[in-house]
Formats: sequence, structure tokens, C-alpha cells
Amino acid sequence: MRWEQVQGDRLEYRSQKTDTRLAIKLVPPALALIEPYRRKKGFILPFLLKGLSPEAQQREVESMTALINKLLGQIAARRASKRRSPCNMARHSFASLAWATPPKMTENCLRDLTGTKRDSLLEAAFEEF
Repeated sequence: MRWEQVQGDRLEYRSQKTDTRLAIKLVPPALALIEPYRRKKGFILPFLLKGLSPEAQQREVESMTALINKLLGQIAARRASKRRSPCNMARHSFASLAWATPPKMTENCLRDLTGTKRDSLLEAAFEEF
């Protein structure tokens, strides 16, 4: 994620996996987390050094993901969980929480979620923060 992709309260980017353009609302808790790193341009979180080749960037991302997975594992151990909590599990947990938030939403509706519906879902999922 780069600061150039932040437009107001939205992160606008193209998904590498699906090659689709997305505009995700940055809810207040997310904005509060990234605000200390505010710059005019460059990476939002300063984990990647400038001037790295795409291959080196990918290695750095993989290294950071491994560190995050380790820290999530420590959190799981502290709460006496027998399950690991890697990044993709955290994403799926968020999706499950988001799915449970609007109980009347159908699978098709969630798949086609756009604009204000997605914004409301994100806000509802972060209400406890």
C-alpha cells in the first residue's frame, strides 16, 4: 500500500489476484493506525526500503509476513488457542466477522458488495475498536 493510493478516506488499488480496481474505506481505527506514518508518497508502512527491485520487495514482504505470522502465533498462545493464526487466517476471520455482522445479507450480495454497502460492513465490523 502506498500513500498515493489513499484518496480521502479510501484506499484505491488494483488487486494483484483478480486484477480488479478496488476502493476500500479506511475506517477511523485503520486511519489512526497509519496516521503516524503519513507522508506525501511512498509506502504507507515503512517496512520496504526505497529502490528495491520487485523481486527484493517480494522477499521483504514474505519476510514481514513470516514475522507477523510469528507474532499472531504468540497472541494465539497467550489466549490458550490451539489453532495457529497466520495472516490469511486473520483475513478469513475478519471476513467471517463481517459476514456475521449483517445477518440478512445473502452470499450473492456479499460477493457483489460495493460502495456504501461495503462501507457499512467495514464500519460495523470495527464498532468495538
